[in-house]
Amino acid sequence: MFSTPKRTIIENNLFDHTSGSAILLCGDCNGWFETGACREVIIKKNKFISSLTNEFQFTNAIISIYPEIPDLKNQIKYFHGGKDFPGVVIEDNYFETFDNPIVYAKSLDGLVFRNNKVVKNNDYLPFHWNKHKFLLERVTNVTIENNEFEGGFDLEKDVKYTLK
Repeated sequence: MFSTPKRTIIENNLFDHTSGSAILLCGDCNGWFETGACREVIIKKNKFISSLTNEFQFTNAIISIYPEIPDLKNQIKYFHGGKDFPGVVIEDNYFETFDNPIVYAKSLDGLVFRNNKVVKNNDYLPFHWNKHKFLLERVTNVTIENNEFEGGFDLEKDVKYTLK
């Protein structure tokens, strides 16, 4: 779990059978206001194996960008990223997964997902309620390019936007 406005690099790690999301960027605009926004997060050269084996709070995808925002549709600015920052860059990673959800993002300006490889395994039966590879709620400036998805990638089916 990360929460800092400073540049953050998550590189060369193994996330093996994590119970929930392997990486969580949160933020609290709801009650305690105990965590803040991330402006630049680089996630690269990591290996994710069978993450998201349970469902509980903040487990919308292997990588979840999930600030607590009670009134998202009336929010004026994006919580994470920003026009002067790159936001979240996910590149050169290897995902081995038994289910669909790869990235969930909420209130983010700037998401890049490139040069990643996603393969399927049979560690568990797929069960997650989120059937999209990318579920994006109020996210802008998105780039998804040069990735390898076992079984293919369909932009219309695999990416769902809400509250643009």
